[in-house]
Amino acid sequence: MLSGVLGGLADRVAVDPFRPLSAQSLEDAGGDAEIVCFHVDLTLRRRLPLRMAEWSRRLEAEGRFVVNGRVQDISKRTLARHLRKIGLPTCVAPRRGSAGELLFLKTNLNYGGRKEKLLPPELIERLGLTGLIAAEVDSYSYRVLPRKHVPAELWSDRSCVIEKFVTNSEGSFVRVYFAGVQIILVVAYDPGPIKKLRGNERDTNYVTDLDYLKAGAEDFALSDALKATVCRFVEQTPVEFGCIDVVHDDAGHYYVVDLNTTPSGVGASDPELNEYLGLGITDPDCRKTSGREDSPLL
Repeated sequence: MLSGVLGGLADRVAVDPFRPLSAQSLEDAGGDAEIVCFHVDLTLRRRLPLRMAEWSRRLEAEGRFVVNGRVQDISKRTLARHLRKIGLPTCVAPRRGSAGELLFLKTNLNYGGRKEKLLPPELIERLGLTGLIAAEVDSYSYRVLPRKHVPAELWSDRSCVIEKFVTNSEGSFVRVYFAGVQIILVVAYDPGPIKKLRGNERDTNYVTDLDYLKAGAEDFALSDALKATVCRFVEQTPVEFGCIDVVHDDAGHYYVVDLNTTPSGVGASDPELNEYLGLGITDPDCRKTSGREDSPLL
């Protein structure tokens, strides 16, 4: 989606994230660009030889605006730690609880760890991914089962995360795209347990920004709890561009369950939505200035 959001304003420079780059290579890659957007489709980036965070600090010291350069870990377990730190609830399930409560078994890595599974064994070891890749599970084979049927070994399996199964009678969820303070909420409908944007005729886009949403956005048919959740996340999360999935129950409780810094989706066929999100990167007045240097995502 990033290429559509930036369009002809950007030059794409491909670098190998698995090789260290010299200072000269950094200068050659960055050129005289005022904005640098990192786009690495992996859940964990901390041990990449590319050293994204170090690059970001150097680029920022030169006065450039850096997008998603400091984000190191967007796994579900780390996202849950971040949510707790900023005062939002999580779906992570405790081991003890009602035997019949339905739980959702997912991979800790995003999208079933599909990208990580393509890496050669030596890189998996070098990046510290050993034991984090669920070989037999992908993003379309997550399971819903009662707590009493969860295999005991999965509670300590680092490749998995066990969440409360949150659903509602409408089969709805919310995909939130954000770039800086620019926000697009997609209230979407999918009856299946694994929520995806499937182009349901009832899907509705709400185009807004952080200030308007914080002020109440009274003309939007959205719950106050949802608006508060989205505002808190966008304002207090050190990610400049990305999307989140938000699930909810019939009692109006909302939970952020996924963070993606390399999204596809809403803007693919709508240039106006692409342009709107692009302002959050290209227009200094629309950029997000919040830090949270203490976030587990960094």
